[in-house]
Amino acid sequence: MTAVLLVGAPAAAAPNSADVDVLNLPKDHRCGEELIAYRPYAAAQERTLFGLMELHNKRRVSWRQSWPCLMNLVEAGLANPGDEAVYSFARDQILYLLAYDRVRFYTVGDSARLRLADITDDKGVIAFDTFDRVYYANDFDLAYNAMSQVELGLFFITASEKILQQPDPDVARAEEFLTLGKAVLDVVLDPSTDNGLRTRIPCDLDAERDCSFFHGVTSINRDDPRKGGTLNKHFKAMMNLLDVATSLKRVDALRPELGVGPDAERYEKAAVEGYNQLIYSSGNTEPERAPNFIDFMAKDEDGRPIRSSWLYYSINQLKQRPYFLKKHNKHRNCAYHIVDLTMFDKVLTRMPDYVDLEGILSPRPDLDDSLLGFIVGTYVEKLDDGGIYTDSETVKGGNYLACREDHKAPMDKDALNRLTDLVDNAQPAAAN
Repeated sequence: MTAVLLVGAPAAAAPNSADVDVLNLPKDHRCGEELIAYRPYAAAQERTLFGLMELHNKRRVSWRQSWPCLMNLVEAGLANPGDEAVYSFARDQILYLLAYDRVRFYTVGDSARLRLADITDDKGVIAFDTFDRVYYANDFDLAYNAMSQVELGLFFITASEKILQQPDPDVARAEEFLTLGKAVLDVVLDPSTDNGLRTRIPCDLDAERDCSFFHGVTSINRDDPRKGGTLNKHFKAMMNLLDVATSLKRVDALRPELGVGPDAERYEKAAVEGYNQLIYSSGNTEPERAPNFIDFMAKDEDGRPIRSSWLYYSINQLKQRPYFLKKHNKHRNCAYHIVDLTMFDKVLTRMPDYVDLEGILSPRPDLDDSLLGFIVGTYVEKLDDGGIYTDSETVKGGNYLACREDHKAPMDKDALNRLTDLVDNAQPAAAN
């Protein structure tokens, strides 16, 4: 599937690599080798941009694979402060991404779904008063992947911060990026029953907390976002929401008149609620309730979590059905357990100081361990049983198959040590 562009169209002229050379990107940049000639809006000159299609899964086009390239463009801007050619390239590259046929713009409360062509004039000026949400749609015209939404939102917020850090910042440009960033991010915070990607309820195991789960799935053919409950996507949304909050706090310090302080608080609070969901919720006990950590653990015939098993890849909340990846993807269950641990480490290192870790470090009778100790123990014991590239025995209901050596490296040792240190240091306190 290729992107259908709604503003402009690929031009007849051949791409000119000299247009890209002005960026001075490093040789290991993440924008790919594919170039296109493109006219981003009616009054624009034809220009060369990154096509990006080679980076995408052949079955779908999304923002996810474009995000590393966008961050490279932020770096190019930092390396070339005040260079109009770099900014112009980045802006037109963004218009190209927002022109994908699955991108929708709308205002909360209005059923109309707009395309980029509907909100952009012939000079490429976006009418920001015509929308307050932007999302990438699936086959049912719904938002479906919190991870990619938050990544694009983080790009816009980061780009705004970097502009404002310049000696003579273009505040209007920074505000453009802020507006786009919040419009993308707020879809993730909206209710999953109203085109959002969050299931949010009070935590039933701790009435003083709120719990949120951020829905995400790779498939584009599910008619309800709650059918997407992929753990690594939930972690990635949490992690990037915390990064967004940190960036907005710096923006607020630079330009308090922009009033983004409350936004920083909103996104940070949402990320903390994502953590609460895994710890202080009773889980997916009914279709309206999102999963907790225990729901992602495979169970034996007596219903007890299996330590000699990877975590489930995902859970269909509405069907209350967790699942592993199967067939040609079965090696990915091992890989995603490593991804989940790695993401959790990144979330914990970003968490505000006021968040306590007691919930993941206290021993639980149903696990004979803490939550963190249990999921870290699964990985460490795999290392001790021949390593991650060897299948290991488990019990009925579990999955302890090997990673594929050409697909996944072992977990970063520093990250693993941070998690094991947390577990080990909590044990004496728990014993007392």
